[in-house]
Amino acid sequence: MKIVLHAHSSWSYDGKWTLPAIARLYGRLGVRAVMMTEHDTGFDRARFPDYRAECAAASTPKCTLIPGIEYSSPDNDIHILTWGLTEFLAEHRAVIDTLRDVQVAGGVAVFAHPIRREAWRQFDDAWVPYLSAIELWNRKSDGITSSPTALEIIRHTGLPATVGHDFHKLRHLYPLAMEAAGEISEPALVRAIADGTMRPLAFGKPLLGSDGTPRVARHDKAERLRQKLRDLVKR
Repeated sequence: MKIVLHAHSSWSYDGKWTLPAIARLYGRLGVRAVMMTEHDTGFDRARFPDYRAECAAASTPKCTLIPGIEYSSPDNDIHILTWGLTEFLAEHRAVIDTLRDVQVAGGVAVFAHPIRREAWRQFDDAWVPYLSAIELWNRKSDGITSSPTALEIIRHTGLPATVGHDFHKLRHLYPLAMEAAGEISEPALVRAIADGTMRPLAFGKPLLGSDGTPRVARHDKAERLRQKLRDLVKR
């Protein structure tokens, strides 16, 4: 089953799509579940039950929406993707406090897009016991190939890799997904992330080789070309 991680709806301050529209879109693409990650900025505890209820109501027989929050550090440099919580924590908290509270609540946490604002420079090994994975490839931040910087953190920590769309607009769609087996439900998918049993896919094929190295030679070449074209357009 294909599962998409890291997506934002109009519940986020910068999201463009409603939850029902996201469920319909991804359902047509054969995605069985989208694990949402609304920004903590502008969110509060009072909204969280309504958000969870709307995710359930917007889900379709083809695509289930799993509620989640992307928590940010006080300086907004570090972002942590979380799922499995029944309460909203707070905006812009110290990363270690967020990670500890997520673990206590039985949720999972993923270090998002290490390249954004050079977040990798602030990575703290004290976070590792509380993290379930590192986002290896973020479509919005990394483009159309995986992040060598994220790979370094994965190899350093031994944590599993995830891929995510960071969906805000249609242009963030890309053939990236996580492969999972079993039940499509919030507890089952949270457990799969916690256990490291989801596998990252690119274009429907396993992204990682047997040694954990991403198979991205063609993607790297395409990304270099994309950047050159973007630079030309800017001139």
